[in-house]
Amino acid sequence: MAMCTGGMNQVRPPHRKTNPVFGVLLVILAVGWLAGCGPDTAPTPPKQALQHAWDAFRLGDYKLALKGFTSVMETPGIDQDLRLQALHGLATTWDLRRPVATQDDELASTLYRQIMDEAPDHDLAAWSSLALARMTHLVPVGEEPDYDKVRAAYQTVIDAYPNRIAGQEALLYQQATLIQTLDPERTRQAIERLQTLVDRKPASVFSSAAYDLIAQGYETLNQPDRQLEARIRSLETAEVDPMNPSSSDLSWRYWQIATTAEFLAGRFDVARTYYRKLIEEYPLDYRKFGAKQALIRMDRMERELREQVAR
Repeated sequence: MAMCTGGMNQVRPPHRKTNPVFGVLLVILAVGWLAGCGPDTAPTPPKQALQHAWDAFRLGDYKLALKGFTSVMETPGIDQDLRLQALHGLATTWDLRRPVATQDDELASTLYRQIMDEAPDHDLAAWSSLALARMTHLVPVGEEPDYDKVRAAYQTVIDAYPNRIAGQEALLYQQATLIQTLDPERTRQAIERLQTLVDRKPASVFSSAAYDLIAQGYETLNQPDRQLEARIRSLETAEVDPMNPSSSDLSWRYWQIATTAEFLAGRFDVARTYYRKLIEEYPLDYRKFGAKQALIRMDRMERELREQVAR
């Protein structure tokens, strides 16, 4: 404290008259000096520091994120679970940082595998395994993934973590690669595996996405009735995230179901239901006019058919 007092005494020579402005500056300097002489600021708790690191990652400040995750990992006596979370954050940052040229896939892979080696039964081990498979799948623009290798990587996750969310997500990615081939036999196999997933785990967070893929598969197989059924089930199992406004916008799903029902399955009753839901629930949607026209079109077609039958 003596050093602080001495420093303050040196700010204002006793023989010089101080003007009012200088007096205000003196007060500011004194407050700042005393604050600097107080006790050190308490370190940020590891859990809070971890959240700050993730916030930095989401904002694209990857240097700050790396610094934050590393700091948490090096905290003396850190809880093992928090340490694994920080290690996973570090791996994720090196894996997904932008621009792509700044990524370090080798280091990210090493960190993911470290988590799997240290805590093979931890949820983060499952997510790390999935991340490794995704690295195999997501190749630079202009390159083609080795899909046999990609599917094998996803199968490794599925086999190791069949009851974890990461394992279910791996199954979806794997079957999507088969459906996108448009090969009928591979599409049938994918539909069967996806149907098994939704039958065994109807409450899965991936049920809606699985039904979307099933609908795409039935479109390839030219089975519009089943395609329509899958699209409706996808809507019924969709989860709405209150923090994500786009997830609560069902207008596209209504339109997709309605057009599938009208043009492919010939189910005007279903088409009318979802066109009307679109009109009523989303009055400002740009598809509202098309939905109104569709209702008029279907009414006209049915009227003409009745007139033909009556002749």
